[in-house]
Amino acid sequence: MTHTGGPDSNGRSGERELLARLVQTIRGAGLPVDSPWITHLYITLKSKPMAVLVGPPDSGKRSLVRCLAEVLTDGQPSRYLPVSGHAWWSGKCHNPALFIEAQTRLNAERILALVEEAWLPRNMGRVFIACVSQISPAELSGFFAELGYQLQHDELIRLPGAHLARPVPYPRNLLVIGTLDRGWLDWCDEQLHGATGLIPCDWPAGLDGSARPGISPRIDPPACAFPRSWVRSDEAAYRKLVQCPGKGQQLAGLMRRLDSRLHNRGLELPHWVTRSAAIYLANAWSDNGDGLFAAESQANLAIAMDMALAQVVLPPLAGALRASLSLRCAILRELEGFPRGRALVERLDGGVSRMARRPVQSGWEG
Repeated sequence: MTHTGGPDSNGRSGERELLARLVQTIRGAGLPVDSPWITHLYITLKSKPMAVLVGPPDSGKRSLVRCLAEVLTDGQPSRYLPVSGHAWWSGKCHNPALFIEAQTRLNAERILALVEEAWLPRNMGRVFIACVSQISPAELSGFFAELGYQLQHDELIRLPGAHLARPVPYPRNLLVIGTLDRGWLDWCDEQLHGATGLIPCDWPAGLDGSARPGISPRIDPPACAFPRSWVRSDEAAYRKLVQCPGKGQQLAGLMRRLDSRLHNRGLELPHWVTRSAAIYLANAWSDNGDGLFAAESQANLAIAMDMALAQVVLPPLAGALRASLSLRCAILRELEGFPRGRALVERLDGGVSRMARRPVQSGWEG
């Protein structure tokens, strides 16, 4: 994504200018999405190389990805690859397994070709996007979780339907975005969450998935690459947050209190949740310290922490929160001043959490 370094002539950082164009483009496509949600999506893509948009059918998820691609790839078709995630049409065929396998292999070959393109020296500063649309839960636990496991080592050795002779580095400038037609998803797989952001799209359904983005006039040609601003490790998050007194400390204190509430009931806060929250918070500021949710630092911190709670920290604990009224009440007491986090907890009722029962490991302490 472009213009990440230094303020522009209007006094706004390049990322804030880019976000303004992204908001304008998405709204121009008729998608009923507010600015904080779009900023959350942008920060999620800074934080992780993959994302899955989860929402009802015909809610405009593919149109949203096209808007992202139009802005983040500077409208260049060669840097945007749309593929069908699951061969749903094969159910009417005599041998659906054969067609599903053929679709899987075709997708793998096309994505590997995009990997090669992204690695070319002339493209190192350019964003590439692969959109895997209408995936099934099998692709979520297969393609995305498997790729997420490999990306822990920043390498790629296989995709469903394709095996490489040797590992290749995964290009930092490649984003893989999936769409899943589901109203809600409880998915607590550490391999998946480590490299993939699950983003609920709960705006009104019934939108035309074929709608094209309405593009505003280009502000300026890209001068530098958005990947330069990405924070993707807890070490980098710590380095960035310690330069901003108070930000990391507030997050670490809140995470310790939440962990204490869970510990009192025999549960643990997964270490990757704390790590993901710290990375998300670090990405809520531009390289030169400008807030992405709000220009004023404390306002930006409040919104960023609220979004991190609602979208990163609490969803993996949804089952445990549903199962225990006393836990929900205890967590709610820690969420004063975080309306989105509170709203999520108040919607939960009943269920079981696997990840919340895993032993805790050392995470980012801020």
